[in-house]
Amino acid sequence: MRILNARTLLCAGVLTTLACFTPFPHFRNMGQATTLASGLEPYGGCSAPSKAGIDICNPGPALQTSSPLQVIAAATSGTGQVVSMEVLADGKKAAEGTSTPLDVPISLGDGDHSLTIIATDSTGAEIKSPAFSVSVQEKESGNCSEPGSPGVHVCAPEPNGCNTEPWVPIQAAGKGKSGTVDRMELWINGTKIANFPGGKINTSLIQVFGTVKVDEVDSKGNTESTSFTFNGPC
Repeated sequence: MRILNARTLLCAGVLTTLACFTPFPHFRNMGQATTLASGLEPYGGCSAPSKAGIDICNPGPALQTSSPLQVIAAATSGTGQVVSMEVLADGKKAAEGTSTPLDVPISLGDGDHSLTIIATDSTGAEIKSPAFSVSVQEKESGNCSEPGSPGVHVCAPEPNGCNTEPWVPIQAAGKGKSGTVDRMELWINGTKIANFPGGKINTSLIQVFGTVKVDEVDSKGNTESTSFTFNGPC
């Protein structure tokens, strides 16, 4: 059955006291069980747990989403500094990073997938999350064209719009003012969500609402920005 309202889904049952008061719930993987983490920080403030383990801030378990989707997680090791993190999709490496937090988009085909996050520390020890499932409902084209003049062109979501699915696609393209585009930055309610190398953003997140800002940073350090309000679930 297709879920039409993320807020209704998350505000039902045992999640009521947690998810209805914040747009950014996340859950904690300690190697044996998956539970909601207590901090409930925004994605960009995805904090590592105080003990050895992995906090996953996006996506949530059993989530319906589009693809690409953003994977955001932070890890703590009890034996050394975390030097790499990777996400496995159906047992195969989908993306990796050289530190914590991990904050990357991954592309998946339609249907159900099993994701696992693995962190490796400086001693070679691994911390592994329990597998969790996501269901990809549709693929985003990512065909967002750059603006005609320096700045940012946001193709999705629509300003002052709302989402009728649990996910919100984020698509934007930038054009540098004084050089090539070095990266794009996504901010929500004053918190940086992620950096995207190059001149495009193509990902999806859950429960986005408030002020969305997209920055284009060119090779000479100059920034062009655009911001808008998004209303969250319809």
